Amino acid sequence: MNRGAGQLDTSAKAQSQDALSAAGARRAWALSKRELLVVALFALTALISLDVTRSGSGSPLFWPATGVAAALLVREAGLRWGRVLFGLLLAGTLLNHLVGGNAPVDSLALSAVDTFEVGLTAYVLRSDLVRLPFPNITFGAGVRMFFLLGIALPGLAALLGGLVLHWAVGADFAAAAGNWYTAIAAGALLLAPPIYLFSRTAWRRLSSRDSRMLNLALAAGCLILTYCSIRYSRFPLITLGIPLLVVAFRVGAFGAALMCEGVGLLIVAFWVLGVRTPGLAEPVTAGGGALAGLPFFALAAVMISPIMMGFSADDRDRAERNLAEERERLQTTLRAIGDAVITTNAVGQITYLNVAAENLIGQELSQVAGRRLDEVVALTNPQTLKVTTSMVALCVARGEPVQRPERCLLHRPDGSPCYVLDTASPVSSPDGALNGVVVVLRDATAGVERDRELSHRAAHDALTGLINRFEFESRLGDCYERYRHIERQGTVLLIDLDRFKEVNDTGGHAAGDEVLRQVAKTLASLVRDSDLVSRLGGDEFGILLPYSDRPRIEQLGAKVLRAISELTIEWNEATHSVGASIGVASLAPGIGSVTAWIAAADRACYEAKRAGRGQMRIAG
Repeated sequence: MNRGAGQLDTSAKAQSQDALSAAGARRAWALSKRELLVVALFALTALISLDVTRSGSGSPLFWPATGVAAALLVREAGLRWGRVLFGLLLAGTLLNHLVGGNAPVDSLALSAVDTFEVGLTAYVLRSDLVRLPFPNITFGAGVRMFFLLGIALPGLAALLGGLVLHWAVGADFAAAAGNWYTAIAAGALLLAPPIYLFSRTAWRRLSSRDSRMLNLALAAGCLILTYCSIRYSRFPLITLGIPLLVVAFRVGAFGAALMCEGVGLLIVAFWVLGVRTPGLAEPVTAGGGALAGLPFFALAAVMISPIMMGFSADDRDRAERNLAEERERLQTTLRAIGDAVITTNAVGQITYLNVAAENLIGQELSQVAGRRLDEVVALTNPQTLKVTTSMVALCVARGEPVQRPERCLLHRPDGSPCYVLDTASPVSSPDGALNGVVVVLRDATAGVERDRELSHRAAHDALTGLINRFEFESRLGDCYERYRHIERQGTVLLIDLDRFKEVNDTGGHAAGDEVLRQVAKTLASLVRDSDLVSRLGGDEFGILLPYSDRPRIEQLGAKVLRAISELTIEWNEATHSVGASIGVASLAPGIGSVTAWIAAADRACYEAKRAGRGQMRIAG
């Protein structure tokens, strides 16, 4: 019983899988709404063409359906080409048999050629070999597109079509291939371009509120001119071509394609209705037909020229937009960067300032536009305060970028100075002529202040603010070099604190630091502006007296000993005091170097300490 049930379940599952497979197969060949729409548009266009060009032999002279279908395949993303082409094959076969009156096999063969052309056109136009950037076709790409649509692809299809017509109805191969080529090329060139060139941007540009009425008026004018040309002009196509070329400059390639399609369809309609001009040849094409004798090549040439002119206009518009975008990006970049950017013309007159430049020089572009840069930006040498060389003049003279290596002083209208580094670069036209100069000013004030701070830290003691040993010995060297040749006296006082170790031991290093700061302040208050006080390290200080005689030296030494001995420091509820021992050495013929000079003062200081401290000794 269970085994039977299991067999039934297995059978049911197999039937279900078969049903799903069949449903999947049907879905695999089912067309989506967009794919059905392409097939429907192809069938409708082919039906109209067959009806308009009906002749006794059933051979149409105008067949735009393949061009429309190929354009839709190219432009519509996501279409499954295999299914669409199969739908086109079926639709074309039915139309050739039911409307064209061809035998079923002949209809299938003719439809197969049309389907092959549609697929080949879509494949070629979408291939990397052609590289057509739909819908933004450039002039060069437009030439390639019209070569393919008007010559290469219709020519290949015409060869196949001629063979089929020769085989099916016994038509002359050359005549059949020629008629096929004319029909395919005319249809592709007259009806397909608007599909290839359509974009929402192009449509919005044509239908915007600002241009809608004018564009409608131009379209109406072209249609009216078409009627008048057909009725009254001996050379109607030439008469039509000139205004279409002019209009193409305004409406671009897509607008020109729409207007040319409207004009072309109107001419076809007039021809079918018998409205013709003496300037066009009477229909003499073999096989007859409503469009027989219509000069398709002349008409296509007249329609293509405005579209190509539209490509040129589009290229120009794109170039202008790209230039505007690039200018905006450049302006945004210049506004965003921190350096001051100033542009001038070839004679040095200011044409542009970015925000940083306005802030740096303290003036806006409206205030300085047209003025010479040297009049607005005054740079001087910080050491000599002389006006520096004009970088604009130097750049113009050399014809190459120039950069000033040293910082200059910029004097602003409000009187506040700042330091800048400036560069100048020439701006040349494609033919090499100088158009102007770009000057970049970089605010270097912070760098100058930082260098000053670093220089001060390198030369001064962090605790007392006095110059350090390195700077003191450097100054001694300068003094030694100046005075040893003119036998002018310079004197060094080395001061070593007494009882300083006791302060550190009892009050700690913080108390010792405070003692050192107070001693430094005291020494600085006792000397002249021309004298130099230094902390040499630890509890050792030095004084350089560039211009002093012995009475002045003895007087200063006595003041130093007394002031330091009277100095008391309160720290953590304790009182601390120190003394000093001083060694003095003046330049003398026996001192042959700065090292010997310091050593002489150091020996004198040691002798003062041995004498009982609180003493001063002068080296003999």
